[in-house]
Amino acid sequence: MAEVTVEEPAATTTTRSGRVVMPSARVREASSSTDNTDTVKTSKKSMTQVDLTAVKKAASLIDEKQRTKDGSKDMLRMICQYLEKTLLEVKGLKETLSKQERMIKEQSEMIREQGASIKELQAQLEATQSQNTEECEQLQKQIETISYAGVVGSQPHHQQDAPLGPPGSLTSTSTLFCTIDTSRVGEEGKAKVQIADIRQRIEKEMRGSEQTKNWRCAAMIKDHKNADRVKVICRNEEEIQQVKEAAQKIDIPGLRVLRDQLYPVKIDNANRTAVLDTDGNILVGAAEALGKENNVSIAKISWLSKKDSNKAYGSMVVYTTKATEARRLIEGNYFDIAGESAYTRIFEPQTGPAQCFNCQEIGHKAFACKKSQTCAKCAGKGHHHSTCQAVVLKCVPCGGPHESFSKNCRGWNNPEGDRFFEKQRQAADYADNKTAKQFYKMMKTIACNMHQVTGVFHIKNRSQDGCSVLDLCMAPGGFSR
Repeated sequence: MAEVTVEEPAATTTTRSGRVVMPSARVREASSSTDNTDTVKTSKKSMTQVDLTAVKKAASLIDEKQRTKDGSKDMLRMICQYLEKTLLEVKGLKETLSKQERMIKEQSEMIREQGASIKELQAQLEATQSQNTEECEQLQKQIETISYAGVVGSQPHHQQDAPLGPPGSLTSTSTLFCTIDTSRVGEEGKAKVQIADIRQRIEKEMRGSEQTKNWRCAAMIKDHKNADRVKVICRNEEEIQQVKEAAQKIDIPGLRVLRDQLYPVKIDNANRTAVLDTDGNILVGAAEALGKENNVSIAKISWLSKKDSNKAYGSMVVYTTKATEARRLIEGNYFDIAGESAYTRIFEPQTGPAQCFNCQEIGHKAFACKKSQTCAKCAGKGHHHSTCQAVVLKCVPCGGPHESFSKNCRGWNNPEGDRFFEKQRQAADYADNKTAKQFYKMMKTIACNMHQVTGVFHIKNRSQDGCSVLDLCMAPGGFSR
């Protein structure tokens, strides 16, 4: 708005009269107009200041709203990004779950197929076993029909020097035999070490003198624990020595005549200090001294009780070289040790799975082991446990924190599974049965898988909670139930 200004007239030098000059009407109007203009100007300035304050407040409110709006946009943007990441993670989880479901379905199908295969193999194995049983029964009947007179009549040149004793059970102290081992014979000599060939060669050597020109072997049988060993049954101890000399003359590379047969006798309440030294080892010359004191020939002594015990008396085993001496000690009930008598008993060794002290595994002996040497203390390769300095113990058969020959080993405490697997393996190898071999490999694989998952190595050949082992293997929960 344009401001209205009123210019005052220039001052003139006039002589004022003595009367009061009253302003004219025009002057009064102009003066009032000037006052009104000042009032209007003052009010206009006040209004302008109010408008500026209001505008500033409005601008600040607008800025604040704008900032709030921008913050909301940032928050929405962050929420959208988070939701996008969450969506991607959910998609990944869905894909993982779908893959796991497919894997579970495939594994379930494989388990069902393996269960069907196991059932089929079990049925075939049962059929094979029943067939073998029938064949064995038929062979047994045929053998029983052959008379002893017919056998003797078919061999007129063979005569017995000593009469046969009454039939009875053979024991370790009553049966005299010489053992011949053929495990080291090469492939080119396998045909020459059949039981009939060995018998013929021994009889030929024995008939070389005039006194034994009609000598005939009492019996020859294969060792049921080792098919590479043949036992030559003898009538007396003198004949054992003659048979050994004759067997050693057989010129076949790898053929061995094993050491003398030993006859164990258990000795209870034996004086510890008379047998062991301070380190728990058998005293040097103890076998000769005790043998001389008791008038027997002792080949070796083994201490049965704990060697680190503080007890003054314990149990041991003495091995004699003659069955008559072992029988005499048992019948006499006493065994003299440095003038003090101990009690004699029949030695009954603890039955358990065969363990190799070369590789420490269960199922075979060290003489037939072809693997590298394994420590029985730390399960390491290439050294013996007597020289091992390891602190952490590890068992080879079960993987437990103890020595491989410890009595706490699960392989020793639960040999039923090992005997089952070993029996199946021997049956498969002997009969060359593909079905039995497949069944053995499958059961062994299942046992190893169970050992990796649950730490259980042995699968017992019996029922659990009313279900057989195969049913438990094929169940959805397996052994976990």
